[in-house]
Amino acid sequence: PMAFILDQPLRLSINGIQVVSIVILGIFHAGIVYMLYNLLIKSEGALLASFSNYIVPVVGVLLGYLILKEMLLIKHFIGICI
Repeated sequence: PMAFILDQPLRLSINGIQVVSIVILGIFHAGIVYMLYNLLIKSEGALLASFSNYIVPVVGVLLGYLILKEMLLIKHFIGICI
């Protein structure tokens, strides 16, 4: 509710390319990931699938460091260890 009051997101003007990009990200990519997650649960079980959710942030931080040359701080290492 505060975002609607402070940022007023409904006043944004978006063009057709942005709408198509949002639809593609929302439908196709999310659908594919959801389908793969269900296949993982079916083939390997819910325990392994739940563990895979803990790996996603670690991979994201490492990819940011390797590809985007982002800085790694001590808090990142602490988060990875936790």
